[in-house]
Amino acid sequence: MHKLIYKIHYMNGNYGPNDFWQVKGAGNLEINESISTDDPRYVDLNKGRGDNVFNRLLRPLGFDNDCVPTLIDPSKNHYILFCGHRGCGKSTELNGLVKIFHRPDGYFVVYCNIMEDLNANNIDYVDILFLAAQKLAEKLGDEKVKIDNKHIKNLKDFFDERVITQIKSKDIETSIKAGVKAKAGFDFIGSIFGHFTTGFKDNATYKEEVRSSIKNNFSLFKTIFNRMLDEIKQKIVKTKKGKSLLIIFDGIDKIKKELCDQIFINNASQLIQIETSFIYTVPINLFYEGRQINNYFQTYTLPMVILKRKDSIKPNKDGLEAMKDMLFRRVHPDLFDSGKTVNRIIKMSGGHPRELLHILQETFNVSDTKMFDADSVEKGIDILKAGYVRILGEKDYERLVRLAKTGDKESDDIMTNLLYNSVVLEYNDYWREVNPIVSESEDYKKALKKYGRKRKS
Repeated sequence: MHKLIYKIHYMNGNYGPNDFWQVKGAGNLEINESISTDDPRYVDLNKGRGDNVFNRLLRPLGFDNDCVPTLIDPSKNHYILFCGHRGCGKSTELNGLVKIFHRPDGYFVVYCNIMEDLNANNIDYVDILFLAAQKLAEKLGDEKVKIDNKHIKNLKDFFDERVITQIKSKDIETSIKAGVKAKAGFDFIGSIFGHFTTGFKDNATYKEEVRSSIKNNFSLFKTIFNRMLDEIKQKIVKTKKGKSLLIIFDGIDKIKKELCDQIFINNASQLIQIETSFIYTVPINLFYEGRQINNYFQTYTLPMVILKRKDSIKPNKDGLEAMKDMLFRRVHPDLFDSGKTVNRIIKMSGGHPRELLHILQETFNVSDTKMFDADSVEKGIDILKAGYVRILGEKDYERLVRLAKTGDKESDDIMTNLLYNSVVLEYNDYWREVNPIVSESEDYKKALKKYGRKRKS
């Protein structure tokens, strides 16, 4: 009977594997994998996230509601923080946005992923700027764009005089000089910055020496770099490759909280002195670390999928269908024992794509039936519940209950950490709710009762 129900209610796209072990073998339970919009598993969740979900990101960059470039100002630089809960779909959506932004009447887009090219456990704003320079040079070289040699010479002289001569490790100095000796133009720029970023991953002492040199000479570095960027942007326009330059950084939301704070709070002023447009993916808690963020950056939050609108008893059909679509692209309907089990998984995900995959992953690990059946789903949810309980204390539960009972949006230190750990989920218009898995824990229920007793006394 449940197969017929699925055929009626699910008419979109492809099903996932109908073999239990192949679900795992196909990588469909990976919680940290970002996919492209061309992937058969991709589902457009944005209709379920709320109305006009991307307008606040598109409009500042000069795109209208239909993703058409309408008012791009080449003289205007944008510094945008693109945030959301880890696993909410930022990287996937960003992959789609690159295709929208990168066009002759839009932007020349350079995409960087720090998880691929930098050491995410030890990262600084200098590393980010160097990687941006490397990827920009490589892409412009591929596109056969050329600039005046004076910019190359100025950059080379800067590194020779202010950086390379300051490096104490002579074998690294020799390696850099040898590696870039025969290079010219953007090949030189890509090579020298590439040598630095590679060294950053493998040699902590060398990394600190280079960082220190750049920071001590940052004013000169940014002046030379910005002059080169200005000509690059002119050449991009002249060759009809875009009206301006946009550099996108993905993966920063996966680094340690303290490193993220160091980059975007303590060194924000340095980042916005580089004169072109940037989008950085960052963790959601960063928006609530202090008002200074908004003094430097434009901010955009990718919200959760809405399963039920706040203060409404009716389900949000668009949100439910979007999550069901995602679920069935990963796992064939035949591997669930009932529609009730499917609805339970979706409800407990809270509209969080990563949480839905996490439930599936834990269910797979405990299932004795080679099915995603009701009993296995509940065991999987209990495992996730225990994981949350281990990181929560009495004050956390008090804060969660206050949110649930009063809708309090105060972003104190406790709430910032709750958002960072997806204990609290944020939806469109900054509406927040307690993660459904946490709300079913015994400790949370006890906190609710305690709150009720206090209200009566």
